[in-house]
Formats: sequence, C-alpha cells, structure tokens
Amino acid sequence: ITQAIGMDTLFNYAPIIYEKAGFKTATSAIAATGLTNLVQVIASGLIYFYINEAQRKNFMARGLIFLGILLVLLALSFWFLAGTSIHPWIVLILLLFLTGAYNFAFISVAWVAIAEIFHDSVRAEGLAIATLVSYLFSVLLSQTYLNLWNILGAGGVFFMFALICFASVYFVVRWLVETKELHITD
Repeated sequence: ITQAIGMDTLFNYAPIIYEKAGFKTATSAIAATGLTNLVQVIASGLIYFYINEAQRKNFMARGLIFLGILLVLLALSFWFLAGTSIHPWIVLILLLFLTGAYNFAFISVAWVAIAEIFHDSVRAEGLAIATLVSYLFSVLLSQTYLNLWNILGAGGVFFMFALICFASVYFVVRWLVETKELHITD
C-alpha cells in the first residue's frame, strides 16, 4: 500500500506538478517543492510524539481516508481550476497537507506496523522483503507516472490514487493485524 497510493512518485515529480499547476518559473516550482520537503520533515518528526500512543490500524485507516479526500480535491483542482490564478496556490496547499498527512498519519505508522508484524526470528528478512516490494512499486510508478499523466491527465492520476487509498482502507481494516502491544517472540 505504501507505494501504490503514489505519494512517493508525487514527491519525485513535485516540481513538474507545480509547473503544470501554474507556477511560472522553475525556481518557484522548486521553492514550492522545498517547502513540501520541509513539511515532510516536520511531520515525520511530530509522529515521534504520538507513535507509541497510536492504534496502528485506526491511525492508518484514518490517514488513508484523509489522503484519499485530499487526492480527490487535488484531482478536482486540476479538472476545474487549471489555468486560473488561484490554482497554483490551491495545489501548493493541498500538496502541503498531503505531505504532512502522508508522513504523520500513514507512512511512519505503516513501517512501524510492518516491523511489529514479524516474529523476532524473521523480522530482518520480513522487513527486507517489505522494503524490496516497496522499492519495486516505487520504480514501477516512477517509470509509468508521466505516461499515466498523459493518458489520464493530472486529475485522472490523482483520482486514481484516491481510489487506491479508499480501497486500501478496506485492506487495513479487514486484514491488518493491530500491532500495538503486539510483540512476537519465541
């Protein structure tokens, strides 16, 4: 799920997204990307204070719902506001919230849950496989992102990722084991 919702690809292509949204210069698009990265760092730091209190499934499900809603709003902005003077700023605000929500309410918790699921005797191997699968999805999405953009348009790509978020909520609620307080040892 962590890669399938497209957030890392979105971060990789952030300057292009900002340019397509209407930022006039490469410098302004890169500055917006820098701000996005700063929010990513801050959100990743803030989760430190909440991670031990969080019910993993609940946190991830709510995070996915929020990400899905933000991605729908991003899709709508590209469908209905493209070319307007407000569009670049709407995209910036949505990407800042997406970045914060992704790092605070989903990805950090997801990796903690992945680590906690595995028995101590196979934890290293399990995390290695999870990391490999994550990177394979990242490469796949990175290689197909611009083609998807050309076929579906920006709004279509973001809407597709929103649908994956909403479908992932079912997976998290139905199949993910709550790992808080779970410590599997011999």
